[in-house]
Amino acid sequence: MNTTPRVRAALLVLFASALLAIGLHRVHERHQVIRVGYELSEARGELRKLQEERNRLRLEESVLTSPARIERLAASLGMLRPSPNQLRIIPSKNSVALRK
Repeated sequence: MNTTPRVRAALLVLFASALLAIGLHRVHERHQVIRVGYELSEARGELRKLQEERNRLRLEESVLTSPARIERLAASLGMLRPSPNQLRIIPSKNSVALRK
């Protein structure tokens, strides 16, 4: 096939442009992968911090709601345990509905 120098130059420019576009696309994809990797790493770190906070709060809740602690606090406030005749059991709406 006999092509003119102008056609060859145009084909060469077209080929070089295609290679450049492919190369730029690959660089862009790689940059996106690295960026998402950093975001994922940050999210994992945040998840770890939140899990540690949740565990700390659960421990704090168990300490604060401990019956022994509540009893000590009540005693320090001068509160006494009620006698059995001072207790009244009031059924909840759910327990009444279950009896029907």
